[in-house]
Amino acid sequence: MSVAKVVSGSIGASKSLATEIERLKFDKRLTDWSLSRKKFTKEELKKHLDALPDLADNVIRVELENENLN
Repeated sequence: MSVAKVVSGSIGASKSLATEIERLKFDKRLTDWSLSRKKFTKEELKKHLDALPDLADNVIRVELENENLN
């Protein structure tokens, strides 16, 4: 496993990078990549997804009409 070092003029750069990486751990765009690199298990992903709040009541339906769409 390789470790990347962040070089920046800011002393807290590596801490904020680590924070962002952790924040994006379960990002939908990265889940396949993270699973393949064993960053977490399928069970951990399922537990995370099951813990997310149900926001279905916050949805606003929008209907669009366009005669150019078939």
